Amino acid sequence: MENVQVALSTMLQAREVSFEPISPRYFTIIAIRWFIFLLAVLGGWTLIAGLNDIPLATGLLIGGGLLVAAGIWLAVMKLSFKYRGIAVREYDVVFRTGFINITETLVPYNRVQHVKLIRGVFEKMFGLSALYIYTAAGGNHNLSIAGLKAADAEKIKSYIMDKVRIGEEVAGPAGDIQAAEASAEDQDNEHNREEDSHGNQ
Repeated sequence: MENVQVALSTMLQAREVSFEPISPRYFTIIAIRWFIFLLAVLGGWTLIAGLNDIPLATGLLIGGGLLVAAGIWLAVMKLSFKYRGIAVREYDVVFRTGFINITETLVPYNRVQHVKLIRGVFEKMFGLSALYIYTAAGGNHNLSIAGLKAADAEKIKSYIMDKVRIGEEVAGPAGDIQAAEASAEDQDNEHNREEDSHGNQ
């Protein structure tokens, strides 16, 4: 079968995705965690400076540099936060992150294996949840979405799992047969490659 090239001008225009923003309260959690980390770093630096008789001016200069770096990092996070959002669609879920380099990660429901919610101490305080979506591919193909309102996260989890269950019911035994056939075909191809390798030797 000929692999015909498709001109970009003939393709249908992709429908624009409307993203739901992440709760602003999640940025407060980010700021609190960063502040705690910064206090730990400054406390450690103060201890090191005191034990090693580092001049006060040098200690203040380095400490001030850390504070400036922390302020810049928080400013960048604040700017990028408004671009972060989620879109739950009929056949997939899309998550957008980034500021300078904006990334949109799409996970089809037919690739989802498991969904769970995680709530840390601060998430419980602010009524938020983190949604974790695990796919068949695993690794970098999994998706984590933090900063969702707890009620919204529960709704999204239920919706995705319903879609996954419907997909499994539709596939039924046919899906297992296709998977088995694909596995058998891969084994045959591997066997043929081994025979060709021995023949070339």
